[in-house]
Amino acid sequence: MKLKKEGQVFKITLLGMCLALFIVLNYASFVVFPPSIKFSLKGLPIVFVSVVFGPWYGALIGGIGEFFCQLVSPYGLTPTTPLWILPWVVEGIIVGLFFKHKDVREHIILWIITVVVSCVAVTGLNTLALWLDSVIVGYNPYLTAVTIPLRFVNSVVTSIIIGLLIPVFFAPLIKQGKFETEN
Repeated sequence: MKLKKEGQVFKITLLGMCLALFIVLNYASFVVFPPSIKFSLKGLPIVFVSVVFGPWYGALIGGIGEFFCQLVSPYGLTPTTPLWILPWVVEGIIVGLFFKHKDVREHIILWIITVVVSCVAVTGLNTLALWLDSVIVGYNPYLTAVTIPLRFVNSVVTSIIIGLLIPVFFAPLIKQGKFETEN
């Protein structure tokens, strides 16, 4: 998929909407297991942008979006803020690079596997950030270790949901003629 050339205003608007959606979905999440596991679909806009515009736009949306989420969070900007931003940048890059391959774009199973790989990478990096944060800030790092299996199960379930939702978002845009398929 790629945006038609005359759609630059549409592109900027869509990127802005996806950035806003990332931030809104961050606050629309709910805690599954306190204090460090939450169910969130905030990766959905990153995956969407990465598929449509490529890895660097997905990384940009993830990086800027998480920066704003960190900025307005109760914790604010801390020395570990870059550790919390990095996973979302990596997700955009992974999805964007995988979706450059025609086989991934055309097979739903490869599509979902790509999203699962990116979400598991996000969870791994977030878990690492949580552990480093606990060491630097001084709270109990063992709480992080206890929740690791639950965090990865939550990640896989969430990524499958996101992988199944992305084609739903493409259908109306293709129907409106905003995108052309690559051959």
